[in-house]
Amino acid sequence: MEKPSIVQIDKKYAILVGINSYFDDIIRSLNYSVADVEAFHEILTDSNRGNYNQENIRFMTDESSQQGLKPLRSNIMSQISSLASMATTNDQLLLYFSGHGIEKDNQSYLLPQDARYNVLSESAIKFEWIKNIFIASNARVKVVILDACHSGAIKGKTASGYMTKGFQESIFPAPEGFAVLSSCALNQISWENEEMKHGVFSYFLTEGLRGAADYDRDGNVTIMEANKYTFEKVSSWALANSRNQSPHLHCEIFGDVVICKVPPEYVPPLPIEIPITSITLDTSPLDSSNMSAIRDSICGLLLNYAKPDSISYQEGDIVFDGGRINEEKLYFTPQSWFSCVFDYDTASRQTAEKIISELVRSDIVSFDKIEFTFSGQIDLNYLVKSCRDRGFKITSFDPSQRIVRIELPSEIQEKYMAVSFSGKKKGSSIVFDAVSGTFKKGFYDKINPKSVMEFFVLSQKKRASV
Repeated sequence: MEKPSIVQIDKKYAILVGINSYFDDIIRSLNYSVADVEAFHEILTDSNRGNYNQENIRFMTDESSQQGLKPLRSNIMSQISSLASMATTNDQLLLYFSGHGIEKDNQSYLLPQDARYNVLSESAIKFEWIKNIFIASNARVKVVILDACHSGAIKGKTASGYMTKGFQESIFPAPEGFAVLSSCALNQISWENEEMKHGVFSYFLTEGLRGAADYDRDGNVTIMEANKYTFEKVSSWALANSRNQSPHLHCEIFGDVVICKVPPEYVPPLPIEIPITSITLDTSPLDSSNMSAIRDSICGLLLNYAKPDSISYQEGDIVFDGGRINEEKLYFTPQSWFSCVFDYDTASRQTAEKIISELVRSDIVSFDKIEFTFSGQIDLNYLVKSCRDRGFKITSFDPSQRIVRIELPSEIQEKYMAVSFSGKKKGSSIVFDAVSGTFKKGFYDKINPKSVMEFFVLSQKKRASV
C-alpha cells in the first residue's frame, strides 16, 4: 500500500485538559489524568518533537496556577472557542482530554472539574458542541484525542463510564477534516494502571510519540502510526491482564497528520523479524508428592493471564490459549516432569513472556531444559564459520540429526549447561540443557528470546543488528 502524503501545516494550536478530582462528590476521582496530560504537553512543547509554540497551547489541569486555565466548564469552552477561531486554513487544531466522559439522557458529555451529575446539561460539555465548534473553525486539520471512558465514573453506578453506543455515535464517524482517536471502543473501559502511573492508553500513546511508533523510521510519528502503536500495545496489555480495551481511530483527512517529530538519536533501528515460533521448557516439580496439586498451582498461575474457560485438562495435559503443558513419567522411576510449550507468534508473544517470567520465579517447578524453535532454518555451515571466527569452541556434531553443540562464552554458559543447534529444514532450534541438575534461579535473565536471537543471527548469511 502506498504511504499517504503528509498534510502540510503552518501553525499548530492545542487545548490539553487533564482532571483528577471533581467538585461533585458523586463523580469518582481519577489518579493519573493530570500525569497523562503533563506527559503529552512535554512532548508537544519539546522543540525537537512537537515544536508547538507555548502561546498556542492551553494547558488545563487541577494543578493549573492561573484561574483562567483551571479545567472548569466556562474556561474549557472559552479556550476551545478562542483557539478554534484563531486557526486559519493551513493550521492544525488539537484537543486532548483525559478525564471522565459519560452519556446521560441520550447526550454525550465530557466532564469538566465543576460538572454536577444532576444537572449535566448545564454543567458539563456536550461533545456535540465541541464537534460543532471544530467544524466551524477554518483549521485545515482537527485532531481530537480522548482518554475519557473510565469505569465507575459515577459512584454507585457500576456501569457508568463505559463507551456506550450513544457516546460512540457522538464521536464517530468523524466529520471531514477530523481525526478522532479514542482510548477504547464500544462497551469498553479506559483503564488506569498503578504501575504505569498513567492511563494505559495515554501511557502507550506518549511512549509511541517519543519514537517507538515511528514504524517507517522517517523521524515523524503520524496519527496513523500513533493509532497502530497504541492499538497493538493496549490490546496486548488488555489480553495479558484479562481486560477489554482497544483504541479506535476514525480519520477523515486526505493524507496523514504528523503529531510530532522524533530526534535522530531516538529513532529506533529497524527491527529484524523475530522468527521464534515456540518456546519449550522442561521442568521438574520441586515436590512431586502431590502432582495434582502442582498441576492446579500451574493452572492458578495461568489464571493471571488467561480466562478460566480457556484453561482445561485434556488427556492429562494442561491446555490454555497459547500453549500446552504435558505431564510425563520418567522411565524406571516414579518421578515426573512437565514439558511446557508456549506459542510465540505476534499475538501470543507478550503473554508467553509474562507466563514464563512468573513461572521461573515461582517455587512450583525447577528447570532442566529450554528450547527455542524457529520458522527459519539454521545454516549449520555458516554457524560453524561464525563460531570459529568468534573463537567459540565446537564440542560435537551429530550428522544424522544435523545437531551442532558448542561452548559459549562463560558469561552466557554455566559449567553445567550444554548448548546445541539443530539445522533441520523443519523445526530448526537452539537448546540449552542442564546436563546434570537444574538451571540456577534467574537463568531466564540470560537465556531468553533476545539473547537467543543473537545466536540465531550467527547462523544467517544476511545478518542484522539485534
